[in-house]
Amino acid sequence: PGERNAETPSMCIWPLPEGVMMELIFVRHALPVRGDAGVVEMADPVLSPLGERQSERLVNALQGQPFSEVVCSPAVRAVQTARPILQDRRLHPRIEPDLLEYCRLGRAYLPVHELRLEGGAEWEEISRGELPSFVDGDAFRRRVVAVVEDIIAAHPGRHSVLVVCHAGVINAYLGDVLGIERGMAFPIDYVSISRVFAGRDGRRIVHTVNEIQHVQDLLDVKGGP
Repeated sequence: PGERNAETPSMCIWPLPEGVMMELIFVRHALPVRGDAGVVEMADPVLSPLGERQSERLVNALQGQPFSEVVCSPAVRAVQTARPILQDRRLHPRIEPDLLEYCRLGRAYLPVHELRLEGGAEWEEISRGELPSFVDGDAFRRRVVAVVEDIIAAHPGRHSVLVVCHAGVINAYLGDVLGIERGMAFPIDYVSISRVFAGRDGRRIVHTVNEIQHVQDLLDVKGGP
């Protein structure tokens, strides 16, 4: 279950687990502008005006949800997505480099809706639920699983951690837990929420994937890395 196909729902929910579990709350970054490296070595785009509005929705969407920590990808679009809820909670994020997307910070960044319009091999691969062919999928998944497991180990018991990152990162961890080989099996929308519970006994249980009810009216463009 949960693999992307023509009939995949936009949101998936599984039963709540029993026992003492910590909760990972994954949030994909909001919509960025197109990024070109220009005079710097790497493209690291900021949020678009629509993306800023999307990020503000997290405050109400996660109201009443306590966090032990907020961990962010160092990409500007991830850090800016977390900013409204950090300001609301008066928290500071921990920046984790290994939460960067599979492309890390390249010389250009093309939002997926623009990639879709341009077409080409990379879009065809993503639309099939696969990582682009230039990505070492096994190495990428190992990197993601390792950093997420480190986050879990640092928060034993009934803790919740907000993790703001990227669609490929979220897919990599969900795929590992669910035993799905394809690297982009789930459509992960901008500012969507996906929840995973982790037990001290090693259990990892996916509870929800791609919650979007808090931002659905602002999703003019959807899915992708």
